[in-house]
Amino acid sequence: MLNADSRRAVGAGAVRVSVEGGGEVEDSGGDGHEGGGAERDGFAGLGRDGQLTGEGGEGLSGSRNGRRVVVPPRSHTGTVRSSGPNHLIGDGDSTLFRERHETLTEGDADETRAETLQFFSGGLKEMNDDFGSRRFGDALAQFDLSRDGLDHHFFSEAAIVGLMESPFDIPVSMLSQLCSCPSLLSARLSLSVRERFADFLLLAVHRKGDARTVQCEAAECLLATALSNKAGTLAEAGRYDDAMRRYEEALRLENKVFGDEHPSTATTLACMAGVFMEQGNYEDAMQRYEEALRVVRKVFGDEHPETAMTLHNMAGVFKSQGKYEEAMQRCEEALRVVRKVFGDEHPETATTLSCMAGVFAEQGKYEEAMQRYKEALRVKRKAFGDEHPETATTLHNVAGVFAEQGKYEEAMQRCEEALRVVRKVFGDEHPSTATTLHNMAGVFMEQGKYEEAMQRCEEALRVVRKVFGDEHPSTATTLHNMAGVFMEQGKYEEAMQRYEEALRVVRKVFGDEHPSTATTLNNMAGVFKSQGKYEEAMQRYEEALRVKRKVFGDEHPSTATTLHNMAGVFMEQGKYEEAMQRCEEALRVVRKVFGDEHPSTATTLHNMAGVFMEQGKYEEAMQRCEEALRVVRKVFGDEHPSTATTLNNMAGVFKSQGKYEEAMQRYEEALRVKRKVFGDEHPSTATTLHNMAGVFAEQGKYEEAMQRYKEALRVEKKAFGDEHP
Repeated sequence: MLNADSRRAVGAGAVRVSVEGGGEVEDSGGDGHEGGGAERDGFAGLGRDGQLTGEGGEGLSGSRNGRRVVVPPRSHTGTVRSSGPNHLIGDGDSTLFRERHETLTEGDADETRAETLQFFSGGLKEMNDDFGSRRFGDALAQFDLSRDGLDHHFFSEAAIVGLMESPFDIPVSMLSQLCSCPSLLSARLSLSVRERFADFLLLAVHRKGDARTVQCEAAECLLATALSNKAGTLAEAGRYDDAMRRYEEALRLENKVFGDEHPSTATTLACMAGVFMEQGNYEDAMQRYEEALRVVRKVFGDEHPETAMTLHNMAGVFKSQGKYEEAMQRCEEALRVVRKVFGDEHPETATTLSCMAGVFAEQGKYEEAMQRYKEALRVKRKAFGDEHPETATTLHNVAGVFAEQGKYEEAMQRCEEALRVVRKVFGDEHPSTATTLHNMAGVFMEQGKYEEAMQRCEEALRVVRKVFGDEHPSTATTLHNMAGVFMEQGKYEEAMQRYEEALRVVRKVFGDEHPSTATTLNNMAGVFKSQGKYEEAMQRYEEALRVKRKVFGDEHPSTATTLHNMAGVFMEQGKYEEAMQRCEEALRVVRKVFGDEHPSTATTLHNMAGVFMEQGKYEEAMQRCEEALRVVRKVFGDEHPSTATTLNNMAGVFKSQGKYEEAMQRYEEALRVKRKVFGDEHPSTATTLHNMAGVFAEQGKYEEAMQRYKEALRVEKKAFGDEHP
């Protein structure tokens, strides 16, 4: 299945609305500036969906490559993932799995669980004589079937335990079948189990006998598969250089066995592109996708699902670069392919429509986005019915657009509909149920309904702990989201407690040098900053920066984000030279990564303008705002929220200079854009009305000021209700 893009419920600490493929829920982190009143209090910064932000928190995800790029499944192998260069487990390494096995089998195991364990452990003995037979393949196929009401990832981990504890040699034919068994490769399994299983398969391949066996085509294919699987979890663990080395080894073997024009070669190229994407190396990512596209077009032709998938991936790169026209062009090309191959009413067509909708939403073209999502929803309902996970996914997407528009009631309605679907399909204790609860919490957060938001987070936490246990990335993500709610309420001790819990989890799962560890440190620093504990905040930011530089290098967007956050602390301390130094360093990074015309470049210019504003250097501040305005107009056009935010900031500079006419002119222009994009009854529209009222008040025009305040109050009551802060 092709995957599409992700949208988020906007605001600080909001959760991202998961889309195509039911991906991991994430704490997106707000930009800390735009919306809710931040424009009234200070300089507004840009920041959308993981772009650079001045003060914002960061998102935490258990799976870091599901959002921006779609890596196609290996057609002949599956994707077991692993970690550790040159690490092959020996006999002494079975202790971990035995302990896990004991944990899995504690309590009252029902008949099916016992049957599964028997097959994958004791049952191996009687099958030792005919591992390569159809009987084993049929058993794996049966194991892959969905079983209503059963904890499927339990069976997968139990299966892996049984296999690795088996004393019997495993033939190449069985290894090949194992590598293509989806249940044994599920990303829902704990990372440690998948790591060891990948190492187990690598070791099994190396044990297959003499040089003649190792040199045979089948063994080389299997080794390439094992190397790719190993690379996958190296990437998941944030060890990108090690992952790339494994992919390069796999590619070399595949080129030797298959030649350079084969589906497996294209798949490995796509996986390599995904690693480059994680590193912020978009040029190399695009190069690999272009190579992959050349291969799939040669092998399959222009009108094939694999061609469409590669076009989707290329669109993801362009979108990350802020090249929305190029992204849309690839989406449209993919849409032509899937309509030609599958027709108008096929799930792949719906997925491509969702991909296009994601690009439109990123551009602030919410009507166009909603149109595509509704079309996708109609197709999904036609194909799957109302009660299907794919239908629920599209409902989430629709909810995300409503949330962006400030239509929270409509957003909540779609979330509730999605919740009914996933509970009907999966039950109360399933990751998709937890994802939906997270998204509902995000909408409640935007409305200032913190108790309801916390209630949904707590419910989600119970689910993920039941499904995954205490030490899993999804558990850490939920703890992050709970911390975000506490932060919004000013309950900093409770927020810090949740972040500390999350830090223990990610360090246990990923280690000290992983992006998720850096993200958690970043968010802890944000709590300290809010408490005025600047030394503690800076200490956490420096630790996060060290990790990011180790994992990503100096020239990565995430590194720039931490530099921005450090600048924010220096700003609070009145250390403007140090703040500007960090902003300039961040600007060098984003220009290197994205170029001059990208939203992240505009964000950095905004933050620099904020430093100049604090110093009373209004000319320099205005210069940076004008640069930022040129960028956002080039990238997004005149009618986009980021354009309105920039106009707002320019108005703030004029207001500080006492140039009230110029200030009012910019506020009116910003108001026109916001009404065009969001409508009259959106919190951001109310924010601009507040700002205009402030200018009138400073001029002594109290009637005009009161008129704007009343209009803003009416909008806020409509959006949030009477009991919102």
